[in-house]
Amino acid sequence: MLSPLRASLTVLSLILASASLYADVTFFAPSGTLGVGETATFSVTMDAYTDVIGFAYGICPSSPTVSVVAVEPGTALTSIGAPDFFQEEINPGVTGGHTVGCVVSFIGFAELPTGAGQEIVQVTYEGLAAGTTEMCFCDELGSPAVTTVYVGSAGSSVTPFQECGTIIVESSCAPVSDLTCQFDSATQQVVLSWTNPGGTSFHHIYRNGDLIGTISGDDTSFVDPNPSSSNVYVVESTCFPGEASSSCSVDVASAGDVNGDGMVNIGDAIYLLNYLNSSGPAPVFAPCP
Repeated sequence: MLSPLRASLTVLSLILASASLYADVTFFAPSGTLGVGETATFSVTMDAYTDVIGFAYGICPSSPTVSVVAVEPGTALTSIGAPDFFQEEINPGVTGGHTVGCVVSFIGFAELPTGAGQEIVQVTYEGLAAGTTEMCFCDELGSPAVTTVYVGSAGSSVTPFQECGTIIVESSCAPVSDLTCQFDSATQQVVLSWTNPGGTSFHHIYRNGDLIGTISGDDTSFVDPNPSSSNVYVVESTCFPGEASSSCSVDVASAGDVNGDGMVNIGDAIYLLNYLNSSGPAPVFAPCP
């Protein structure tokens, strides 16, 4: 028994008829940006400079960063009270892919508007993972596979020109805020502290590009017991999927920097004399190089 989509494509001769070598129509795959876990609707459009009474296509994603939630007729169809037939299949064996078969009018009393930018289909996607996905027309989705064609007023099927689109899924992971890193001269350690944005699974702590710790996403501080003389720290937060990071930097006391201000100058001599002769605060002891 024929499926509704296969029957409609047979009626249209969208699969069995041979396509001509010349097209006055260009199909454009959807493009846009959404966030992980968000939904957004993008358009499949058409530039048409001839009569179009039906079409069919499949769109394949280059990577599964999105899933198709819904496929509906676009404004070029709904504005003329069409279509008489519209059959879609979402995620047909490929997450993020879909197919459409459409008949504007079975009796030929309606056709799609001509001109540039005609919205023929609206596709609603859900962002699954951060990344960039190329959306291109393909002839391999569905059973039988749906071929990308349009049908002119004469009833013949024609292969249109085709342009790929790009869908960008942005990470919804927020970086930590209020990040500080302070050198403790008494313990010769660097203490990092921050405020969590919520929803974080864990934090990676980097010092000068090297991973030095992985801690829970609930933690709001980290102690580096072995800092270098000059340190740039990055707190990279992961929230499945997605990553975001914040950074801070701190210099530790070096040999001769007895007051711990990160510099070696006359102030260190005065600080030391004050300690030796006037019961001033003890010098900061830095690790020997």
